[in-house]
Amino acid sequence: MGERALLWDMAGTLIPYDPETGRPGVLPGCDEYLPEIARDFRLYVTTGDTSGGARNLLREFELLDHFEAVYGDLLAPLGKPYGAILDAVGADAPRSLAVGDRLRADIPADTDE
Repeated sequence: MGERALLWDMAGTLIPYDPETGRPGVLPGCDEYLPEIARDFRLYVTTGDTSGGARNLLREFELLDHFEAVYGDLLAPLGKPYGAILDAVGADAPRSLAVGDRLRADIPADTDE
């Protein structure tokens, strides 16, 4: 049986934008719940942003150290390649989760699981 992974969308989910100011901010409570989630899941970031830009933003908000890797440039027209990422990290799709904020962009493009 493979590992459990949580694939977390960055922009709009982990780092939401304030609708009034348009500025990014950290999802409240990250410093408390990310270590708790990491007890049961390996944590990864997925984003349509560049990997380098995403790492810089995560570092700026002191979140980067919570994640094993950042998978950026995921601009597939019909969803993110979650199956390929899970395979690459040795995680089991039925035991893993993905968190996102846009159904069309965040549903998996390459797996029914």
